[in-house]
Amino acid sequence: MPSRHSTFFELRDALGRPGCVVCRLAARSVRRYLEALAFESVNDLGLRASLRHARGFCNLHAWQLLDDAREPFGAGIIYRDVLNACVETLARSGGARGDLSGRGGCLACDARDRSAARYVDALVDHLNEPEIARRLEDGGGLCWRHFALGVTRGGRGVRALARAELGAIDRVGDPAWLPTRPAAAAPTAGVRAGNAAPRPTPDEEVGDPLVALVVGLRGVHGPLTTGVAARAWGPPPPAAEGAPLSEWDECRLCQRARRAVHGAAGALGADDSPGELCPPHAWMAVDLGGPAVVRRRLGPSLEHLRERVVDSADALRRAESIGVGPFALATPSGHRARGDLALRLAIGRGCVVCQAQLAAEEDGPPGRDGPLCRPHLLGLDAPSEPSLAAWRGIVADLEEYIRKNDYRFRDEPRGPEQRSPWRAAAAAAAGPGLR
Repeated sequence: MPSRHSTFFELRDALGRPGCVVCRLAARSVRRYLEALAFESVNDLGLRASLRHARGFCNLHAWQLLDDAREPFGAGIIYRDVLNACVETLARSGGARGDLSGRGGCLACDARDRSAARYVDALVDHLNEPEIARRLEDGGGLCWRHFALGVTRGGRGVRALARAELGAIDRVGDPAWLPTRPAAAAPTAGVRAGNAAPRPTPDEEVGDPLVALVVGLRGVHGPLTTGVAARAWGPPPPAAEGAPLSEWDECRLCQRARRAVHGAAGALGADDSPGELCPPHAWMAVDLGGPAVVRRRLGPSLEHLRERVVDSADALRRAESIGVGPFALATPSGHRARGDLALRLAIGRGCVVCQAQLAAEEDGPPGRDGPLCRPHLLGLDAPSEPSLAAWRGIVADLEEYIRKNDYRFRDEPRGPEQRSPWRAAAAAAAGPGLR
């Protein structure tokens, strides 16, 4: 009998709601991580050094810190450090770009992946219990990514996971099917003094069970923004010469890429051919064209997943760990079977909207003398002086923004510096919703 601990009880309470339970719990862990970091740990010197070396967060978590965690002050402190380091590096290296790339990866992505692995392990260990398997199937199964993670990590319930996933695939293939348990309301425990009233989180909003099963829930993998930053999905208006580029002062190449992404996602309804979509662009297409458009496109992927699972019956049997009391032991043949399953269940990387974004970026920005964000400056042979000047201006505004948050200066009038955390995120991690 596998042991029961806090991870199991968290998992059990979240099962049965629509969408991938591992996506939901991993997203909740990341929100808690970002809130704790910005509210309690932003002055930790070791953490600040790690963030400087990583050049901040990835695009997804840079904007989640501002939009979902609603911590612009903590984000301002973090990105003042990050942009200062980028400015010093660029000035010292005489324009060399290699030192601008991050080292060590996104800390929030690491927290999400560790959390997902922990919940997947607990789920697979307890899936031989009929009630747990039934509730997983009732919620629409695991997304493709986390199902593959569960199978390849192994455990005593691997075959039970495959059976539950096949049952979920049969259910979500019916457009009229809906999970029996509704999504939970936003927990009041997530509201601190000074924050707004409880609000539904992106991962609690499941627009379509089939899309959720193929690509996962909103905002868990890949860049996706909600709330204020969701306006980035719309095509930006043409910027007049000398006019502000956008609410975030994103670089012109970000604007071009965002316009291409919006156009490609909005045009999917006119093309009924099957194809792959990454998680953020699948949900963008749901919002722009409706779930029926995305179901038609992802339906063959769902059937493909079903065929892979059915054809892997023998490998699933060998990959299952042997239970000895609270312990699960994997045999050498089980390790080989997991490697085979990792190849069979690999997720494709052929999103047509991503391809449109890459094509737009490869064309280069209109006006190569303008400032660029750090990711686009790394990838282009463009002059660095305009970006260096723009980043220095953002750092100066961040200094003023942080100073005015001191209680001694709160009566001073506020100005354009109040947007500096968003401008800094756009400069360090690209505009919202872009890879």
